[in-house]
Amino acid sequence: MRLCNLTLPQHVFVLLSPSLKHLHNKARNELLDGIKADRLEMVPYYRLVTSSGALVSDATFLDEMEKANEEELNRLDEWLAEAEKTEGESEISDALKARANHLTRTGDRERAIVAQKLALEKNPGLGSRIDISLALIRIGLFFGDNALITANLEKAENLVTSPTFIEEGGDWDRRNRLKVHRGLHSVSIRQFKTGGELLLDALSTLTATELISCTDFVSLTVIVNMLTLKRPDLKKKLITTPDVISVLPELPVLGDLVNNLYDCHYAKLFVALSTLEQTYLLPSRLLSPHTRYYVREMRILAYSQLLESYRSVTLESLSGAFRVSVDFIDNKLSRYIANGRLHCTIDKVHRIVETMRPSLKNAQHEEVVKQGDILLNSMQIDTMFAYFDDAINVGRCLSTAIFTHILLPAAISHSDCGVMADSQLEACRHPIYWFNDGSVIVKVSNNQADEQGSIVLFRIHGCLLRRYSKAVLEQYSQGGWDVPAMIIPLAFGVHVQDFTALLVHVYHDTPLSLEAPFQHVAAILRVSSPEHRLSPFAHPSHLEEALSLTLRYEVTSVSIQPLCYLVMSNEWSPFLWRLPGNELADPKRPLLQSCDHNRFRAAT
Repeated sequence: MRLCNLTLPQHVFVLLSPSLKHLHNKARNELLDGIKADRLEMVPYYRLVTSSGALVSDATFLDEMEKANEEELNRLDEWLAEAEKTEGESEISDALKARANHLTRTGDRERAIVAQKLALEKNPGLGSRIDISLALIRIGLFFGDNALITANLEKAENLVTSPTFIEEGGDWDRRNRLKVHRGLHSVSIRQFKTGGELLLDALSTLTATELISCTDFVSLTVIVNMLTLKRPDLKKKLITTPDVISVLPELPVLGDLVNNLYDCHYAKLFVALSTLEQTYLLPSRLLSPHTRYYVREMRILAYSQLLESYRSVTLESLSGAFRVSVDFIDNKLSRYIANGRLHCTIDKVHRIVETMRPSLKNAQHEEVVKQGDILLNSMQIDTMFAYFDDAINVGRCLSTAIFTHILLPAAISHSDCGVMADSQLEACRHPIYWFNDGSVIVKVSNNQADEQGSIVLFRIHGCLLRRYSKAVLEQYSQGGWDVPAMIIPLAFGVHVQDFTALLVHVYHDTPLSLEAPFQHVAAILRVSSPEHRLSPFAHPSHLEEALSLTLRYEVTSVSIQPLCYLVMSNEWSPFLWRLPGNELADPKRPLLQSCDHNRFRAAT
């Protein structure tokens, strides 16, 4: 029986993603089958899943699981009590480990962590301690707890690198399984190069099937290493590897992607990349937060690979190679050249692209400067958060340094600006939207009634905020901050769910659709500024509520569509209709003037 079946949170991720509605039925059935297969004992996890709305609670099924779980716990408690009375340390360690594994299988996160740590303390064997550390890492992967993963990866690494590793019962199997655990965690935090190397090392001797299936492991290895391997290594380590060859027929889109990249068939590569994005990246709990980054980097890799073969090439030839328009290729290349990702220039007069061979020494110098800036920013953040004893003074310093605007256009009050200890900072990180390479931290309250309630921290990329928010862009242009952090006050009524809903669109470039729940749309409006444009916005069954929200939050770029729908509807009455929640509206006065009324009809 597997500890922490990672396919279960994958199904929950699919069920909680409105954009993956076409996969909901399959995910719901497989999630329920997976819970039932784990010996009818996953009571805590079943309650967690039903409370999130992923499944509908079944009282009869829940009673059966509770009864089975209670019987198994009683048996394990009796075993432990008997071992403590009559047996030795070895038997007590076995009983503690069995009880901890049972709690881990049930999905009882808090009790499982406590039980596993107790078993780790009481178990003298090196091999068993490594197994328990790996179990704690799997709990962290199961629930998205990066702090738990990092702490136990360090412990397991120390045990594996111990000089007495072999003598005390260690073996290559445990070392290989640790590589897989480290590789998955590295990929989840966008350390693709490190993660790709670890996954490649474990490819031929994969034994961690309790963590990931062989097919999924090979797929992940191919996807990650296509970004980091050079072209000769791509053929040597992936394309001609027997482990990859045996799995690629089951995954034709991956075969098309890697072969077209190596064979320089760029038009087919872009088609395969688009298919991979929709069928594998976006539905993946592990890779979904990095989809936009991955697609962009793959495009840059393809452009670089083609341009390296020529000193100059016409825009028409480039567009023909990728089967896109000249304007598209011009726009993309201009953006990547401006960001320093492509070493070439565009001659618009002669309509050619001239490549440049960058100096290796200059590139190394720029990399050192870039990494140094990241390190300094990280040290400044850690230093500011460390002064917990002088919270009031530090809070005042922070209030003059942090951003004064979030995506909302109003000014932010810094009265609730607090300082957290390192342990609190780790505990409050969002499980998905905390990127190590993020350039700004956003602090969002999880409880409107209690200003000191639970806090969630997001570490995201400031460049995306600047793109979607004029207010943030203005603040960035002023510069001068020592601490890149922002706080959303409780007075705005923006909670963690609202901010997370916005980041889904910001990071994945997915527009709002007719199928999106109205609560999701309302969350977008609560957190968005008037300059933020997510379209199309069309919810015919909630047009009045939608228009009320757009007017309340002054989202003029969105309010035009509900107005157009209402004007064209049969029930529209410009003199009698009143906006819900809008005290300024006069029911005796038309909402629109006659000229506006006619203009909207003509526009639609």
